[in-house]
Amino acid sequence: MSRGLFIVLLCGLALSACGEKTPPPGVSAPVQKVKPPEVPPPEMIPGPDPRYIVPWPRLGDRIEDRIFFARSSARLSAKSTSKLDRFISLFNKYCRGGKVTIEGHTDLTGTRDRNMALSERRALAAARYLVAHGLDAGEINSVGYGWLNPAVLSNSKHPDKNIAENRRVVLIVNRKDCP
Repeated sequence: MSRGLFIVLLCGLALSACGEKTPPPGVSAPVQKVKPPEVPPPEMIPGPDPRYIVPWPRLGDRIEDRIFFARSSARLSAKSTSKLDRFISLFNKYCRGGKVTIEGHTDLTGTRDRNMALSERRALAAARYLVAHGLDAGEINSVGYGWLNPAVLSNSKHPDKNIAENRRVVLIVNRKDCP
């Protein structure tokens, strides 16, 4: 037998010895006992940080709430003040000392300058309400975007509804800004 053939056979024999062996019929394979992981008692398992359990419209890193306005108006309605009161309560509970950004928006009707001024007045109306009801002015940043960032584009089926959804203020809290 040649030396090369002998080496090939020896390698083949070595590799076959490394393969998985199945037990002969009628003999069961040995069962490995695995120790279950140790679980601490329930009182020692840390729960989520209560600052991050927030029943606001959107969970995640950015929390938003919206209030809407009548056409060409920056006056807060009773429904809007109710939503702002809820926002104040949640903010004080979960993010006191954090930062709130208030974005004012308008619909697509009217001139650019008029809409920019109206969106700023809407944002300021919401900001003034928050300050009057206990938030620190240093926690609030307000900005007006006019019609530059519509929530809904015009739709021929429901144009009035879509236009109304763009007349809004968005209150934003970024979790990273909460203490």
